[in-house]
Amino acid sequence: MGFKEITRESINITNVKVAEKLYGLRALLLLSRPKIGAEVGVDSKTIGNFEEGRTGGQTDKLSALIFFYGFTHKEFYDFDKPLPTEKQLKSRMKRFHEAIGSDAYKIIYDRPDLIDLIEFRLLATDLFSEWVTAEQVISYCKTKYHYEYLPTSVPNTLDNAVKKGWLVVDDKAKPKRYRKK
Repeated sequence: MGFKEITRESINITNVKVAEKLYGLRALLLLSRPKIGAEVGVDSKTIGNFEEGRTGGQTDKLSALIFFYGFTHKEFYDFDKPLPTEKQLKSRMKRFHEAIGSDAYKIIYDRPDLIDLIEFRLLATDLFSEWVTAEQVISYCKTKYHYEYLPTSVPNTLDNAVKKGWLVVDDKAKPKRYRKK
């Protein structure tokens, strides 16, 4: 195998590892791509490209994301270390941002968008193992996470989760019911 092929393969492997780490960090914080993008000045499509392994030479934007999560390049590219816990990551980010005079980390304390909570937390629970209504989802989020969502917006979000293929809906039930696909 020639140098070009070896280099290309090494870059592809690194891109996959970068993608997994960026997605994992975002998942820990329950943040959407647009929310992060607004803080770091990187559009959500570019963040998506990074998280899907298509980094393609936009090192300034990748660096902005790495720094947002409170990592130096050396720390970030140490793929042998496991991801921090949510608590460790929040603490790391707070220290990092305070040291540089930034308050960008404060978005980690905002209530997450329900679609992100569904993707990163609720699908991993038993909540959607059986049919549930929007009202049951609201109650669960309030009890388990202390997050309150508007009763008028939750059905739309659950319908979006259906469109994404995460849930199925029983349209015939009144009120509508949802469960894992």
